[in-house]
Amino acid sequence: MPGKVKAWSYSRLSTYEICPAKIGYGVVAGIKEPQNAAMARGSDIHKKGENYLAKGGRVPAEYKPLAEEMRALRKLKPVVEGKWCFTKRWKETGWFDRDAWVRLVMDVFARMGTYARIIDFKTGKVRDENMGQLSLYALAVFHRYPDITKVTAELWYVDHGIIRTKDFDRSEMDDLTRDWTKRAKPLLNDMKFVPTPNFLCQWCFFSKEKGGPCKY
Repeated sequence: MPGKVKAWSYSRLSTYEICPAKIGYGVVAGIKEPQNAAMARGSDIHKKGENYLAKGGRVPAEYKPLAEEMRALRKLKPVVEGKWCFTKRWKETGWFDRDAWVRLVMDVFARMGTYARIIDFKTGKVRDENMGQLSLYALAVFHRYPDITKVTAELWYVDHGIIRTKDFDRSEMDDLTRDWTKRAKPLLNDMKFVPTPNFLCQWCFFSKEKGGPCKY
């Protein structure tokens, strides 16, 4: 049975897996969570990086730990801030079309023949759990570009000058498609969005302590 949420993204699914109620309040009920300082900083740094890659000039000061890598990346003439959207059958569709099923914002995409690189800029702490994002984005490349056979997916932690990478081969596409479809199913079938109290509740905008609608 279809649930109340019709489309997902990596961030939406990750939030749901931590606490379904956050999606219930923020997406289903439409209660807007205000942008905090960390979110605003992250957005600003993303924009500066994308502007440099698209227009040139000096490497932004925030990217100094990765300045050499940024200069090399710009020479590849990558596509930045790409908004990719797919149907449940992994066919391309419009961002706001009714059959939109999964949405991805690709910070950086560069291809060299049958090989591609994708990069997601990160601010803040280096988190191992972010590595899961890479397989989803590589999968999107394989579905969008049938001639690409290999993808290197990268997380660039701007504050630390750290790059985490993982390589993917087209032979993995079927398994990845099955795994991500299965993983998204609970979110897309949920009708109740029951809260899962955890240590993150103390920072949650929807928590009881912060005057939110959640009982925890």
